[in-house]
Amino acid sequence: MLFRFEDYVLDTERRELRREATLVPLAPQAFDLLEYLIRNRSRVLSKDDLIASIWNGRIVSESALSTRINAARSAIGDNGEQQLLIKTIPRKGVRFVGAVREEQKPEAVMATCAATELPTPTTPHLAQHIRFCLSRDGTRIAYATCGAGPPIVWAAHFMGHLKVEWDSPV
Repeated sequence: MLFRFEDYVLDTERRELRREATLVPLAPQAFDLLEYLIRNRSRVLSKDDLIASIWNGRIVSESALSTRINAARSAIGDNGEQQLLIKTIPRKGVRFVGAVREEQKPEAVMATCAATELPTPTTPHLAQHIRFCLSRDGTRIAYATCGAGPPIVWAAHFMGHLKVEWDSPV
């Protein structure tokens, strides 16, 4: 999975943090902490949450936790004063507050298409899913979906072919 925020990309499979094209060095526990914060960005994470997830419940000093949070902040250009991306909520915990875009890696999308026998998408990060519905008079109508967000309706000409139109460079 790729998590994009600001100028950064966190690649969970490669365990890499990049800023634009540059690899940002990050200690393993700081990487795990950053990933956990991003995955759970919808809620405030307590010290107990972090210790249970990053250290598997082992006893860890508060200074060790603070050191890893500071390392994660430093890696993404944040600090304890500004708290632009990792915000500390006093007596509650921490939360990742930056805007994040999640993306599957192109290889993962291609593997999913192969596993489900879907046509290979021409754009590696989008897969087209063709389905059928019935009108009131019993006519079968094909439709396709891909991606996320609000629906976009594209009306084809007199006759169309979803797979051919999807693969067309036009």
